[in-house]
Amino acid sequence: MSTNYRFSIVVILAFLGMATQYAGNAYAATNDKLDVNLSVIYLGTKTQKDSNTLSEAIVQFPFPLSEHARDTGQGAFGGITYYDNKSLVSDPTQLVSEFGIGRIYYSYSVPGDTPYTFVPFVTFYREFWYSYKDNAGKNSEVKGRSYLLPGVLYTYRFNERVAFHFDSEIYSYVEMNNNRSRIGFSYSLAWPWILSASFERNAWDIDSNTASVDGVSREASFKVIFRDPPQGNFALVVGYGDAYRDSFGTSLQYFGETRSMGTYFGIEASGGVLAW
Repeated sequence: MSTNYRFSIVVILAFLGMATQYAGNAYAATNDKLDVNLSVIYLGTKTQKDSNTLSEAIVQFPFPLSEHARDTGQGAFGGITYYDNKSLVSDPTQLVSEFGIGRIYYSYSVPGDTPYTFVPFVTFYREFWYSYKDNAGKNSEVKGRSYLLPGVLYTYRFNERVAFHFDSEIYSYVEMNNNRSRIGFSYSLAWPWILSASFERNAWDIDSNTASVDGVSREASFKVIFRDPPQGNFALVVGYGDAYRDSFGTSLQYFGETRSMGTYFGIEASGGVLAW
């Protein structure tokens, strides 16, 4: 295990301790009966052959936007407190990451009253950031921005143990193929253990007059979750991924196609709900 990966795990575990101090207050808006991934604070990291450690973080303190939502769990909630960040490429010559700010959710069901959970949402602002070395050896940046991007969290519970899950959000209205989608199943083994299997596709691009980069990744994973909301959740992840990236432009020092594929390992931690 690399030094960077060990450090990432230590940071996750330490930060989760701070997260649980706030999880109790926000837990009313993230009831575990929703069975969707709506964490107060989430941190994840993974490592794969031919790829540096990649990480993801979410910080949000959801609050109901009406008395009905507060009392029943049905209705609008969320707010400007939402922030997420995900690294997409990490190597000595190129760094690509994305982040989103602000999100509003709407729950169409009362938690526990129906076999399904349907939660559409809108992310106010999302930015993709591309850092690279130009022909002069200097660091340069390219950014891409989008606003009011829709997504959905969906779960259907076959019984008390087995559930189907689907999460998706678009990254661009211009290129609808640019989106992040994940589908899978979870199985409640015995409290507090949950097993889940999923497939995820993530496609994105950043374009400018001087440099552009785009990529697509496909991952199949298996996860073991220890869930004890609102005190905290931990998960160990093993999967197989194939990530393809293409960089081009007149100002790039290095460009062309790169690819990383093979088994990856990860760890996740959250305060709130980690359903699958």
